[in-house]
Amino acid sequence: MINKKKLVIFSYEYPYGHGEGFLHNEIQTLKEAFSEIIIVPSRRVWNRNLEHKHVRGLPSNVTLFKESFSFRYVSLGLFIRMLVIPFQTPFKYNLKNGFAVLKQSFKISTLIGFIRHHQLILSDTMYYSYWKNESATALAYLKYKKKIDCALTRAHGEDLYLEFRGLKPFDPFVSKTISKVYCISEDGQNYLLKKGYAKDKIKVSRLGVYPTGSCTLYSRQGLCILSVANIKPVKRVTLIAKAVLKLNMKVRWVHIGDGEEFDEVKKIVDTNTRDNVTIELLGNQPNEFVYDFYRDNQVDLFLNVSSSEGLPVSIMEAYSFSVPCMACNVGGNQEIIDPNGDFLLSPQINENELSLAITNFYNKKDLWTDFRKEAFHIWETEYNAIQNYRNFSKSLLVEKC
Repeated sequence: MINKKKLVIFSYEYPYGHGEGFLHNEIQTLKEAFSEIIIVPSRRVWNRNLEHKHVRGLPSNVTLFKESFSFRYVSLGLFIRMLVIPFQTPFKYNLKNGFAVLKQSFKISTLIGFIRHHQLILSDTMYYSYWKNESATALAYLKYKKKIDCALTRAHGEDLYLEFRGLKPFDPFVSKTISKVYCISEDGQNYLLKKGYAKDKIKVSRLGVYPTGSCTLYSRQGLCILSVANIKPVKRVTLIAKAVLKLNMKVRWVHIGDGEEFDEVKKIVDTNTRDNVTIELLGNQPNEFVYDFYRDNQVDLFLNVSSSEGLPVSIMEAYSFSVPCMACNVGGNQEIIDPNGDFLLSPQINENELSLAITNFYNKKDLWTDFRKEAFHIWETEYNAIQNYRNFSKSLLVEKC
């Protein structure tokens, strides 16, 4: 049932481009709960031209706010006030930290100026940052100044853990002024509690994927491995490449994703060819392509060897197609992968150990049907988007800001 409240969502780029597919899924449920939803891609506000990117279709009561950066939004006074905030709590200052504070202060003050200039401070409205980044800090500041009543944010992985971003000078301020942080994992919730967030300001609200139809097919001969990730150091795709090239069975490895280490991965693949190994590097693809790949191919195993994670949607997607997953024991991975089995890997795993883990999986082919049934069961009971996003919508509507 739709109520009279409005919701303003601050994304990173969505609905531009192919990223933030989980937000796209979430909006399909949120549209039923709010009379109007306004989406502000914060990257446009921070002077990034996104017009060349594909724009996804939106429901009828969801509006894309298309205004972009202007120096009219920048206030020297507000910028200086932002600069002062980190130093009101114990803060280790050096040149690198000082530059980070300058950069983040500019983004926060620009977004606040943008909101004020375009009169986005509305009555009966909830404000929700999809990422716990500068957008969340801007909303927390507006709540602190009593300009808005309800400032909410999700917290994933890259926007949460220090090992991803290195410095969060505004976090003590946000911990006291934000209305609620919705963590996608229990690990994220525990992390924030250790950082001094009050228990009543944090809630676990898992992401999810919509039903895709389970797939019981698997390779009768050989092994088909899929990985989906940006090719950057934290994702350790080079490790997968080296491990796959050590396998002795007939194997096909397909990777979907691109990034700064793509050339390095391609070099590893091109200079170490083997007759029993087929490797396909497909680059960036839309989410629909990933789903079609699952439907059209017999995928046996999904791999994620990231050194840091939140709780990967890519694993939820694999489970929805009944595909077992291996991942390192980091972030919230132990919440989605049974820590008592052979699928949760050491964070320090090397290429030889990964190759051995894959081989052990291959040698248990008589159990693959059971593995696939268990994967689908985990998705169905814990990561079904219909149920998870419905619960999230209900939580927003009863939120007492």
